[in-house]
Amino acid sequence: MATPLLIYCAGWSRRFADIAVAAGFLYGCRSDHRASRLVSFADLNWKKPDLDRHSAFVREHRPMLAVAPDVLVLDELVPTLRYAESLAEWADRVIIVPKARGVMDRLPREPWLVVGYSVPTKYGGTDLMMSEMSGWPVHLLGGLPGRQFDLAHYLDVVSTDGNAAARWAEYGSVFDARTRRWQHRVEPQGTDMPYRAFTRSCQQIVQMWRGGEANKNYLAGNPAVSTYQT
Repeated sequence: MATPLLIYCAGWSRRFADIAVAAGFLYGCRSDHRASRLVSFADLNWKKPDLDRHSAFVREHRPMLAVAPDVLVLDELVPTLRYAESLAEWADRVIIVPKARGVMDRLPREPWLVVGYSVPTKYGGTDLMMSEMSGWPVHLLGGLPGRQFDLAHYLDVVSTDGNAAARWAEYGSVFDARTRRWQHRVEPQGTDMPYRAFTRSCQQIVQMWRGGEANKNYLAGNPAVSTYQT
């Protein structure tokens, strides 16, 4: 299981973004937020997508990965594919998120296309059988780090994004790579507690993915990727 691209995606704190990138993450930002650094992953508000704004954001930042609107019903597939193809003019690869039955059977095998699996959370999720995504490069959208790691044993995960570690850091909670669970309220109190907790979690998440002979250090071994971490 090779290490996927690890992406920290949030638009509200430059300091959190700097900590994540220093730990080995790429930076992602939603197109309705203001980017604080070089954008490698362009997300959008899937509940209320502004397609014109998203296109302009992708055109401006030219990220490695850009997300297309979720395909909630089969009839949306063709217009979504057209829109995704337009994003591929400015992004290296485009993520299509199927959330309706029959979509996977109709996806074309395009070199720029990555399938997005929305890891179930309160915010959203994909209600499809994972077996439908067999043989496709998959991006994991959101969810907890331990759950993402488990899914990589069943899917060909090439990239992941999320910001759960930042949310838990507000309470001084830290992710543990060994147990793949949170250690709650373990960081000592202080004005910089969230940043210390977040730093430890980022380091642990990277360690979880890169640890062992089976997890090759993909980020360090890919010059094109390393460029985005400077």
